[in-house]
Amino acid sequence: PPPPKPNGKPQPGVKPEPAAVAKQQQTKFPPAPSPSTTTPAKSAQAPPAPFTFSTPSPDDAVLAAQRGEASGAAARPAPSTSTPQPQRIHLPQSKSVMGKATPQPEASTSKAAAAAATPGTPATGVTAGMGGLSLGTPAAPAVPSTEAASAAMAGRKRVSDYVMEPDLARACEEAAAAEAGGGAKPGLHLVVLGHVDAGKSTLMGRLLADLGVVSQRDVQRSAKEAAAVGKASFAWAFLLDERPEERARGVTVDVATTRFTTPRYNVTLLDAPGHRDFVPNMIGGAAQADAALLLVDGSPGGFEAGFEGGGQTCEHAQLARSLGVEQVAVVVSKLDLADHSRERYEGIKATLGPYLRSTCGFKDSQLQWLPAVGPAGQNLTGPPSEPGLSWWKGGPCLVQAIDNFSPRERLISKPLRLVVAEVSRGGGGARTGGGGGSGSVSVSGKVEAGAVKVGGKVVVVPGGEVATVKSIEVDGQSVSLARAGSSAELVVSGLSEAVAGGLG
Repeated sequence: PPPPKPNGKPQPGVKPEPAAVAKQQQTKFPPAPSPSTTTPAKSAQAPPAPFTFSTPSPDDAVLAAQRGEASGAAARPAPSTSTPQPQRIHLPQSKSVMGKATPQPEASTSKAAAAAATPGTPATGVTAGMGGLSLGTPAAPAVPSTEAASAAMAGRKRVSDYVMEPDLARACEEAAAAEAGGGAKPGLHLVVLGHVDAGKSTLMGRLLADLGVVSQRDVQRSAKEAAAVGKASFAWAFLLDERPEERARGVTVDVATTRFTTPRYNVTLLDAPGHRDFVPNMIGGAAQADAALLLVDGSPGGFEAGFEGGGQTCEHAQLARSLGVEQVAVVVSKLDLADHSRERYEGIKATLGPYLRSTCGFKDSQLQWLPAVGPAGQNLTGPPSEPGLSWWKGGPCLVQAIDNFSPRERLISKPLRLVVAEVSRGGGGARTGGGGGSGSVSVSGKVEAGAVKVGGKVVVVPGGEVATVKSIEVDGQSVSLARAGSSAELVVSGLSEAVAGGLG
C-alpha cells in the first residue's frame, strides 16, 4: 500500500486492515452482556405481580364515594335495601403538595379529619395538598322548585277563573246602554293590503276626500306639494303619506291610521305599506284588523308582478289570514289602464280566487270582488259613471262592500288583551295632556278582549310588571273606559326603565 500522508492519515483509496475495522466496530457497538454476567441484584428481582381486580381502583373509590358506598380493600358488602347516604372524603389542608402520598383514614366531616391528625406533625403529600376538598354527590343546579314557582304565581289569577271586577262590569254595562240608546255605530278596523304600486294610498286618499273626511283645501295643498316634487300623480296618496321619506320614495313606509264613517260602521282605516322592505310594519297593521281590502293592480302586467314570483299580493293575503283576518274584499284597481276591460277583471278573479280559497284558507262566502279606479273616484262611494264600467251595473261600490263585512264579537267579559302597536315615551297623554306626568309611557293599539278604565291596573308582558292607567283615548276622544273592539291609547305609569324601554 502507498505510504500514509505526512499527518499520518491514510491516503484515499487505501483499504483499512480487517483487524483495525473489527476493533473500531467493537468500540462503537459494544456487545450485549451475556446472561451469565447479569448482576445478582437484578436476577433476584421478582416480576411485577398482575392486578387481581380484588381491590377497588382509584376510579372505583371515587364512584363509590359518589354513590355513598364504602371504599377500601375489603370486598364490597351486599347491596342494602335502604337508600345509601353519600359519603364525603375530607382531606387536611396544607401548602405542601410535593411529598409522597401517605394514606389517611377517611372521616365523615372536616372536624373529624382534623382531630384524627397527629398534633404538631406537618401534613405532606397529596393528602395535605388536597385538604378541604370533598368527593361526594355533585351539587344539583339551582332550579326553582315547584313550590317556589307556585308561590310566585300565587298572586296571579288563572285566565279560566277570571271574573271582571264589579265596578268595571258596571261601567261596561253603562257604556253599552249609552251606545244602544244613542244609536252609536259599531267599530270596524280595516287594513288595506296589496303589492307595492297597486294604488292603495291613492284609492284611500280619494275615498277620504269623497266622504268629506279631508277638506278641499287639504286636497289642493296635497296636489301642489306633489307637483312641486315632480310627482303630480301622487297627489291623492300624499293625503296619507305625509312623512318626508314616504314622499321622497313614493311608497308607504309605516301604517297610516285615519277614521271615517259609513252608513253602518265607524271605520278605523289602516293603510299598510306594500313594499317588501316594510312587511313587519304591514304585519303590525294587519294584527289590529277585523277585515281587509286587498288591492290588485289591474293594469297590463301589474297583477302578474304582484302574484307571480313571490309578490306581495300573495304574501299579504297569507299573512292576513294567519293573523286572524277572515273577511276580505278584493278590489281590482287601475282598470282605466286596461280600457276598463271586463275580461281583465274576470281573468284576475279566476286566477286569484282559487289561491285565496285553497292556499290561504279564506271561505268563499267571506270574499267580495269589485272593480275601482282611485284617481277618477269610480265605484268608491256610488255606482261608476264611466261608460267603460257599465258592465258593473248593480254591483256594490267600495263603501257598500265595507258595510257588507260582519262585525266581530266583542269579548268584553274576557281578561284584558291590548296589542301594542305604537309607543311614545315621557308623554302626558297625547292630544289631551291626560295626566301621565314624568316617566309615563303612552301605548296605543286595538283592545282585543276585556276592558280597562282610568285608574285600573294592567300587566305588561314581557316583563310582568304592573302599571297604572292614567288616561285613555278612544277614536281620538278622551274617555274613562276602553272596551274590546276599540282602538285605544293608554297612558300608563309605574314601569321600570327596563320594561318601559323594551316597549319603545
